[in-house]
Amino acid sequence: TDSFQANADNTRTFSVNYTFVNDRDKDDVIIIEAQPSDGNADYVTSADKVQLGAISVKAGSDSSSSSSSSKKSSDDEESSSSSTKDKDVGNDYESKNLIDFKVNKSSVAVKDTVKVTLTAKSKVTKVKFTTGFDDTEEVVSDYEEDDDDNHVFTTKITMTKKGTRAINATLYVKGDGYEDDYQTVSVKVTAADDDDDNDDDDDSDGDPEIDEIELESDYVYKGMDAKLKIKTNTEVSQIIIKNENDKQVAKVSFPETKTSKEKKWEASFEINHSDKQTYTVYAYNSDDDYDKDTIKISGKNWNTDEVGVLSVEQKTSEITEGDTARFSVVCTKATKEVYIYRGSKELAYSDSGSSGSGGKRSFTVSFEVDPIDATYTAKAYGDDGESEKYDFTITGDTKDTVAVNDVSVKKKEYYDDDDIDVDVVTSTGAYRVWIEDDRGTKLSKTYKNPSNKDDDEYEWELTFTPGDEKHGSRTFTVVAEDENKRQDSYDFKLTIKAS
Repeated sequence: TDSFQANADNTRTFSVNYTFVNDRDKDDVIIIEAQPSDGNADYVTSADKVQLGAISVKAGSDSSSSSSSSKKSSDDEESSSSSTKDKDVGNDYESKNLIDFKVNKSSVAVKDTVKVTLTAKSKVTKVKFTTGFDDTEEVVSDYEEDDDDNHVFTTKITMTKKGTRAINATLYVKGDGYEDDYQTVSVKVTAADDDDDNDDDDDSDGDPEIDEIELESDYVYKGMDAKLKIKTNTEVSQIIIKNENDKQVAKVSFPETKTSKEKKWEASFEINHSDKQTYTVYAYNSDDDYDKDTIKISGKNWNTDEVGVLSVEQKTSEITEGDTARFSVVCTKATKEVYIYRGSKELAYSDSGSSGSGGKRSFTVSFEVDPIDATYTAKAYGDDGESEKYDFTITGDTKDTVAVNDVSVKKKEYYDDDDIDVDVVTSTGAYRVWIEDDRGTKLSKTYKNPSNKDDDEYEWELTFTPGDEKHGSRTFTVVAEDENKRQDSYDFKLTIKAS
């Protein structure tokens, strides 16, 4: 259509009537395209920006019936499919690598499990699934190939809360990494038949527990942020912190890291007192049960005319031991220069601080972080002398979070139908290991149990079959992944002969 109504805000509203007909045996998706005009009532086919929308049309024996809703009308429908974001999620991004994304039921009861099936092009080698109601995250790298060589990923997700819940999927494209945006399908979750406020069965499988609360420094200057590091069990899905007046001062919905045994959280909030006050940390699970603990934090006044370090802010995220990382050191206005130390060793220096508001100056310093779990010290210097030591810690990963250290194979030549044994040595940070070809196709099962363990490394015995897709010299890759989905890989070459 080229007819429109001009709006007062210089936008245009286009309206069109259209009857969607679906005579297929499965749901269809209609793509709507809008792009700018060249001013002469002609479409610009090479427009830089094209907006896409989508309407899911239900399949049915009555070809004249249609629907503009992507949700099924019956709880017993076989599947609910979406190749774009649902409108209520607020994202209409559609991946060019996505073929289909569906759940087996669009309406379930609390605690029911839905089967999720995602079909993507062959360049997609894994999918990260997340939910919209807690921090649940699962990376699925096992897939099957359909008749068109597309990759089919499946997983099962238990719906733990009522309401319309989103299941998000982020595609990992071989050579490019994870896409910036995710795909979404929605599931309507209703109360279970036995759902009762007084029913103990409504509790989660385990109780939330706080294991440790640690304050980064012994005191916090007034007007600066207190930084807490909190360890919990894996049942915890949210952290809330309240002051003595029962006012919420911080809320954290996603942990910094998690393993099969624990989650680590970081929370920060401003201190507005100069005495010692008590804060309460609440750790909630998905059923809103909670554990709580308290911590006392001492506030401290400071003077702009005195030399002092007020805070150290880590500016580089995802630090691995050995990386050079950047930090902002906030000091009093009287500070002329700052130094960073590890023990007595000087690591960084800056004398080019920038003035800020409230009698503060900020200095930027960079230094190599090694080891990651050490205590580092910042000191400020000025015309009136030096400040007290300001100790701080760093958020990051150790060198052995996950690393493939060695790969060995007995021979250099094999037939394409041989079962090839591969000995792999990894760091103790490796949680699962598998083998891929140079296209990212998985050739082995996923191994989670090393054949031998010691304090420094794991030994794995892997087996894979190369297949007859290509003969001659071929490159294969051992992929190791830790419990936080970080990976390391190791390439090796073999000659593959036709059987």
